[in-house]
Amino acid sequence: MLDPKEIEIEIARLEYGESSYPAYAKLANLYTIKNQIEKHAEQKSANYATSSQVVAKSRNDNSSETIGSYGDSDFLRLIAGKPAAAICVIIDELMDTLRIVNPRVYQRIITKISKIQEETTF
Repeated sequence: MLDPKEIEIEIARLEYGESSYPAYAKLANLYTIKNQIEKHAEQKSANYATSSQVVAKSRNDNSSETIGSYGDSDFLRLIAGKPAAAICVIIDELMDTLRIVNPRVYQRIITKISKIQEETTF
C-alpha cells in the first residue's frame, strides 16, 4: 500500500526540483495516485456513515424485518434474528469488494440473484 505521506514528500521534491518532462510525468502519476487515495478515503467514510445510519435506523425501527433461520452454517446462524437492512448494507460492501477482487465470482452471484423470483421461499 502506498503511504500518502511519502507521496506528498515526493510531490514536493519534484515540484521544487528540476523542470523536465520525466519529472512532470512522475508528478502527474503521483497526483493521480493521491487523488485516487483521497477519493477512496472519502468513499469509505461515506459508506461507513451510511452503514451506521442503516444500523441505527434498524435498531430504532420496530417495523424492520429480521432475518429468519435458514440453515446451520456459521454465517446463517450469525445473521438469524438480525435486522435485514443492516445485513444488506454489510453484504453490499462485501459485493463491492468482490466486484474489484474477483469480477467473475461477482458476476456469477449477480446472475444467480437476478434469477431468483420474488415469490421464492427457502
